[in-house]
Amino acid sequence: MRQSNPGKYTGMADGFKQIARAEGAGALLLGLGPTFVRARRAPPPARVGRPARANAPPHRYLGGWEPRQWGYVVQGGCKFGFFEVFKKTAATLIDNPETTSRFKTPIYMVSSALAETIATVALCPFEAVRIKMVTQASYAKVGMFSGMLRIHQAEGVYGCGRADADGRGARSRRRR
Repeated sequence: MRQSNPGKYTGMADGFKQIARAEGAGALLLGLGPTFVRARRAPPPARVGRPARANAPPHRYLGGWEPRQWGYVVQGGCKFGFFEVFKKTAATLIDNPETTSRFKTPIYMVSSALAETIATVALCPFEAVRIKMVTQASYAKVGMFSGMLRIHQAEGVYGCGRADADGRGARSRRRR
């Protein structure tokens, strides 16, 4: 792939070093907070004789972090890996450097779309477990893999493709 400013970064490690030098090491961590912290519903109204708990304990905000992180690792790996595979396959099929360079943008776009499709499908099981862990606190007490096993035992292989909190798939959402 081509950079907008060729020669500025010689590689990924060099890019990290230059960004840390120019903007500080904290710039490399931007976006990490929203990845780990999730929004919680408002606490239920106070019952008679009990004060309302304004703030939930900090561990309540980190629920579902494990499937989210592993899902993004798998999605990113599929996205970058399959993009390179499809790009190289298209260039090999065309087998003409002149034509390949002329149709570089469409090749990149199609390769990217195919890779993103595969990456999104690979992310679905992790998102299904994450949503179950967030909506049902006791769903996966041991961790993400116990949640995946529980979904697989209860709903089969296709159960991990559902990312709905109530277990109804995308088909039921369309009928509403």
